[in-house]
Amino acid sequence: MTTRSTDHETIAGLKPRQRAVLDQIWRTFTSTGFDDGKLRALQVQRMSGAEVRAVFAELRQLGWVQAVIKAWGERLYYIPFDRLVQLASLYGGLADRPDLTSSVSLIQEGRAGIATDLFNALVYASLHELSLTAKGVLHKKHIQRLSQVLSLSSDHVRGLELPYEHIEAYPPHVAVMLDLLLALGLLRPDTEALVLHRPSLDAWLKLPRAAMEKRLLQCLMQRYMKSEPEIQHAAWLLCSPRLAAGVWHADTQLLQQLEEKRLLPEANRSRLLQALKAWLQLLSGAGWLDLGENERGDTLFRWRMRTGAQLLAEDIPWMEAEGEPATLIVQPDFEVLIPPDTPYTVRYTAARLAERVADDHMSVYRLSREALAMAADADLSPGQAISFLEAHAAGGIPDNVAAALRQWSAEIGRTAFMELTVLACTTSDEADLIENHPRLKDDIKRLGPLYFAVQADKVSDIRKLLTAAGLPPRRGMATLETMEQAAGMAHMSPISPPVPAVTDKYGSEAVKAGNERADDRPSAPSSGLIRMSHPALLYKPDEAEPKEDNSPDLAELPVMWTRDYRSYHLSTAKQIMEQAVQLALKVEISLEGKRREFIPVQLLRSPWRVAGVLYEPDADSPGADVQLGEGQWQEMRLIVP
Repeated sequence: MTTRSTDHETIAGLKPRQRAVLDQIWRTFTSTGFDDGKLRALQVQRMSGAEVRAVFAELRQLGWVQAVIKAWGERLYYIPFDRLVQLASLYGGLADRPDLTSSVSLIQEGRAGIATDLFNALVYASLHELSLTAKGVLHKKHIQRLSQVLSLSSDHVRGLELPYEHIEAYPPHVAVMLDLLLALGLLRPDTEALVLHRPSLDAWLKLPRAAMEKRLLQCLMQRYMKSEPEIQHAAWLLCSPRLAAGVWHADTQLLQQLEEKRLLPEANRSRLLQALKAWLQLLSGAGWLDLGENERGDTLFRWRMRTGAQLLAEDIPWMEAEGEPATLIVQPDFEVLIPPDTPYTVRYTAARLAERVADDHMSVYRLSREALAMAADADLSPGQAISFLEAHAAGGIPDNVAAALRQWSAEIGRTAFMELTVLACTTSDEADLIENHPRLKDDIKRLGPLYFAVQADKVSDIRKLLTAAGLPPRRGMATLETMEQAAGMAHMSPISPPVPAVTDKYGSEAVKAGNERADDRPSAPSSGLIRMSHPALLYKPDEAEPKEDNSPDLAELPVMWTRDYRSYHLSTAKQIMEQAVQLALKVEISLEGKRREFIPVQLLRSPWRVAGVLYEPDADSPGADVQLGEGQWQEMRLIVP
């Protein structure tokens, strides 16, 4: 269900003065943050600084501008993403240019798509423990394998020159994927690994593909666009609702449009062209654009299936995919075909129990004993896998495949290693005392003559009970070798079941962890790898209610200065004009017998003058930069918003 927007939530519903200030903010900053100093320097046609600030407060109250608080209390303002989506309509469209697009050489076709890449990375993370090195970096094998499951490549990302942690370890495309997984909350850093966050994963898989792509494009635009306004304007022009899918345009057309809209400084043209090509490469790697080239060497692009405006449309339903229809096709050659409309909840389970072959219009996987064993290691048992396929395979499972699955199921998972915290004794007498202790029976399990498995979260309580019973355990963690030596034994009897290496809850040797200092343990990565510049991603929101500028200096102005349009003594006239400069007020003056509006900007000395912009009353013509000396105007009045 969508909510009807009120008038002030649309551009058309804004008052002319609100629209003028918003337009200038959008032109000057786009989504880049700006502070009060930059706001005071903002110039809007026919409006004084005080008028701009008053209207700015209205825009904040209406939600067109939001604020965050920096660490030292300074406010930083920005236009929120959903409002920038609306402002994209102001860019206009791009005209058809047969002279540029009649001859196109396709140089890069859009890939499988970043939603598919992210899905494949999630499947990999569900089947493997993403362990970290002592520096907090994924182990090299995981980096290599993640790189292999992505259709996104480093060539799609390198031109963005993204700053990120561990740049020497992560290829750019792997860094982007890890950053997205962390930013979306799908992966979370633990002490020694990156782990899937199950609630976020479940919620993500229940989204329709369109909602996934909307969120991913939003992430790319918020996290990876450079902060320069002209570069952001180019990226947002790509998302103008007036661009159609399947139509070729040239990058030079984008620059021309920005120049016509006065959004591109001439000095920045070459840098913008380079940054634009890097952005087009990313969107193509993400699966949304095809790239080509014409005979002149211009880079050409076209939206493939849906345009940027359609991807970011507000009416995409963020709801769970309905039902789990039996849409898998299991073939006699052990291939599993997954049609494009298959819910991701079904697709995810299928991808975990089979080997990925291809991602195209229809995804292809292959059943194998090795894949089924890997799924079993990740807590998806062969029995669960077979039941899943029986429930979702349209037309059922071919007899030969069903027989193979049953055979593999009988062979997989009959033995397993366990991670245990083990209590060891030096003699069987002590072990017998511990086994018969009335308060320990629920928390320990005897494994053999001298060993007990204990619950890791009960170690502290068990230590106290053993100390009270006259059997205080050693400090720290022991090894099998040291306990053998303590028992004075040259060899030990076999223990059933075999005792694995004593491990902690992360799977690393508890002996090592127990001997390390706290600051020697592996460091976890931040919530994302890419260093952010967008204000909303860096600082906490400003929860204070926006207020109008009620400066005490305005209240202390003499009433006649703002009420009466009249002549003043030269010294008083100069004083009024100086107050106008100090408080950023507009002045209505009489010059050569005509009423004019004057916005003073700067006071000059020797001789005394005031520089500013002079406007004809009730005219849309631009103002003129002038300098007025004392006595050059007659009547005057301050205009307070």
